Amino acid sequence: MRRRTSRSVVVSFLLFSVCGLVTAALGAEVDRFAGEWRGANIESNDGFEVAAKDLLLKLVPGDGGFELEWKAPGGAVEHAGFVASENQPGVFSAKASSGGLLGFFSSSEEVDPLEGDPLTWARLDGDAFILYKLVIDERGAFTLDRYENTLQGETIRLRFTRRSHAESEQALVARLGRGGN
Repeated sequence: MRRRTSRSVVVSFLLFSVCGLVTAALGAEVDRFAGEWRGANIESNDGFEVAAKDLLLKLVPGDGGFELEWKAPGGAVEHAGFVASENQPGVFSAKASSGGLLGFFSSSEEVDPLEGDPLTWARLDGDAFILYKLVIDERGAFTLDRYENTLQGETIRLRFTRRSHAESEQALVARLGRGGN
C-alpha cells in the first residue's frame, strides 16, 4: 500500500511539473508577440477599405495568459483577455467576459453566439499567432474573421481573412512593425 501511494505521489508530481513547464514554454512563445504592432504597409487587399496605419495588434503578457487589443479592417479597436487551455497546448480562450470559449461552456457570464455574442479564441502555430472571431447574426448566418500574425524578423506579416455565409472570402495581407508605447 505504501509503495502504491509513493508512486502516485511521484507520478502526480511529475505530471504537475510537466504541465508547469508546458505552460511556461507556451507563455514564452506568446511573449515573442508582446508589444504594440501597427500597420506599416498593405501588400494586397481584396475588398477592405482600410489604411495600413489603422491596423493594430497589441499583446500584453500576464499571469497565465495575455491581454490583446486588435483592429480589424474597417472595424473598431477590440479588446479581450485570454487564458491558456488546460487540455490543448498552444490554444487560448478569451475569458468569459471577453466572449471566449470558456464562457460558452461554463460560466455565470455565459457567452451565447446565437444571441450575437462573439466567440473568440487564439492559437500558436510555429511562428504564427492566429486569432479567430466568430459572430452569428440574428438570422443565424455567420461571419468568421481570422487574423494570422506571422513573425518575420522584426515585423509581423498579417493575413486577415473574412468568411461569411453569403459572400466569397475577403483577404488582406499587410506588414506590421513595432510601434506605439
